[in-house]
Amino acid sequence: MKTFWRWVGTLFFFFAFVFLTVAGIGTTIPIWHSTKCAADIAAPSDALFGAIADDGSSASWRPELRSVTLVSGSGPTTVWRETYKSGQELTLYTNRLGYASGRQLVRDIPFDPRLGFDGNWVFNVGKSGQRGENKTRVAINEQGHIYNPVFRFLTKYVFGYSGSIRTYLTDLGAKFGEKPAVACISSP
Repeated sequence: MKTFWRWVGTLFFFFAFVFLTVAGIGTTIPIWHSTKCAADIAAPSDALFGAIADDGSSASWRPELRSVTLVSGSGPTTVWRETYKSGQELTLYTNRLGYASGRQLVRDIPFDPRLGFDGNWVFNVGKSGQRGENKTRVAINEQGHIYNPVFRFLTKYVFGYSGSIRTYLTDLGAKFGEKPAVACISSP
């Protein structure tokens, strides 16, 4: 019986040590971060912007979503609630000041204590820098805050800051029959 309790005690102290180490390192990582990703997609800019602005139809082309609900507003004042297959809900506010029809869209994510983060996504839709190609560049710039030090550690060293944006751009490209190359730059 002593051996059993020694193993239980050893495992408890091991996991406590790992947790405290991860939390300690996480406190040294800045709360604020910025990530920018871009992809060139062979589709007209108005079609791409329309797909991004109409978040209500995004559940049909974003496999990780269970549903998207219009909470209020329209166009530059739309509020959407995305429900992921994991059950997590995320409310997105379209920022009127960041809405330029056909070119730019800003979606704000307010702080939610259940999620532990906030920030915004700035979508820019414009011509590709590639000469001779009929592609449209979609760039997403995420600026956010991650308040929990354990989640900051996991985001920086395990998941990466650009995972959600890469998935979004890949799914957007797939909607238009493309498999775009996604390039990202992150900085905390």
